[in-house]
Amino acid sequence: MENSGNSICRKIMRSITTLCSTLLLVSILLTSIGAHARTVSVKYVGLVDLQAYQCEKITQSSFIRELCFDSGQNDVFVQLNNIWYRYCDMNDTMVNTWLSAHSMGRYYNRHVKGKKTC
Repeated sequence: MENSGNSICRKIMRSITTLCSTLLLVSILLTSIGAHARTVSVKYVGLVDLQAYQCEKITQSSFIRELCFDSGQNDVFVQLNNIWYRYCDMNDTMVNTWLSAHSMGRYYNRHVKGKKTC
């Protein structure tokens, strides 16, 4: 009787080990997939995958949180507080000037807002 109990325990332990290994593998795969795709909801546009964009986290502005740029498309997606917006006709020079501006908010208000809408 004791041998059959030990046998059952070993089978259960093997099953648990297999299950844990499988869950770990699935977790790793899901994490790696999520690292490559990033979708945000953009006001007036809808869902946008930012995978092809070069994104910069912004820490020196009180309301600009992130700026994502694709020089091939001349598109910029910018997160203002918690809302994403799209702006067009933004070349490399304009984006670099914006990123290096003493006040990114002031640059946005003077050169982007209302002037570069798509």
